[in-house]
Amino acid sequence: MSGLTQWLNRPKRPRLSVPSMWIPRRRERPERVVVTGAAGYIGNILTERLLEMGHSVVALDRLDFGDAAIRHLLPHKRFELVNGDLRDIDVAAQALRDADAVIHLAAVVGDPACAAHEREAIETNRQASGMLAKLSRGLGVRRIVFASTCSVYGSNPLTVDETSELNPVSLYAETKIDAERLVLECAAPTFSPTALRIGTAFGWSRRPRFDLLVNLLTAKARFEGRAVIFNGDRWRPFVHVKDIARGFEKALTAPHQAIHGKVLNLGSNAGNHRLSSIADVLRRLHPQASIALEETDDRRNYRVEFGAIERVLRFRALTSLEEGIREIDSKLAAGLVDDYRQASYHNVLWMEERRLEQADPAHDAVDLIRLQRVLADHSVAPAERTPAA
Repeated sequence: MSGLTQWLNRPKRPRLSVPSMWIPRRRERPERVVVTGAAGYIGNILTERLLEMGHSVVALDRLDFGDAAIRHLLPHKRFELVNGDLRDIDVAAQALRDADAVIHLAAVVGDPACAAHEREAIETNRQASGMLAKLSRGLGVRRIVFASTCSVYGSNPLTVDETSELNPVSLYAETKIDAERLVLECAAPTFSPTALRIGTAFGWSRRPRFDLLVNLLTAKARFEGRAVIFNGDRWRPFVHVKDIARGFEKALTAPHQAIHGKVLNLGSNAGNHRLSSIADVLRRLHPQASIALEETDDRRNYRVEFGAIERVLRFRALTSLEEGIREIDSKLAAGLVDDYRQASYHNVLWMEERRLEQADPAHDAVDLIRLQRVLADHSVAPAERTPAA
């Protein structure tokens, strides 16, 4: 028998197999999702939608505005609330335990709130976002979807898309640009970050907001019979809050290769309107109201291209500007809001009430001066006075 024949007929050794416990199990569909800011304006709608779709949701929120928007979800067997501050790494780690994905909404939101509370805005919007992305990657989370804003485009006479030069005109936009960079830098073969730049939000939510332009003007037209719209020739990319939630859900469930390291504008081309369009709708809705147009030195002006999110995520916005205005008006007519001027409906005013409750004498004088300046700059007033548009 030749040597080759002997070798071919040799006794075969049993093939070694790697114990299954050595192979990390990867769920292709995100099952356990952490939503930061889940009790907020967008977060409560998104959280409810994810539960309806069969996901388990861990809500990480410090409940600055209470739990009213998510209270009805507390008995749900796939819902868990972690009440804490995102800036606390131990709190964040607790929420991220065994998570498949993170949707990061929590932030100090809006130009006035960030301008009045600069330190908290920088810590929350920028630093905590970077920390959350690094911690998520280190704990084996597979993806993070970060809530950015189209206000990063600031002022631009041309239609802008994801490749356009950024031109922030506020601290809020600056913190979001920095956070985008920090989150996307964490990309790895097993960790997919995505940033969605949200258009100008409007519409009804279980946590109503009346520091949003469309919502505020709708309330003023109904309750006061007058509204002033500044810089009617300027453009904004309006998007309904429910469409925003749908966009995040689509990013969450998209294939990793489709969204890995991407920045996408969240809205629709049909949602681009001049601000005077709000006046047109309000005049049809309240013909007896006085709807005026005035000019200010506000530089914000941006018209946004949303073709990328339509191609990548097959996303389509469903609610038009007029439909959203009529929705808000009907909720107000039904008596669901006692007084839209209350601080709880305005981020900057509510943050100030909370600051006074937790006063730090070393910073009181400086913070008070800054707050007074910001409120004047943005024409925001306490509940006993009518806030300007």
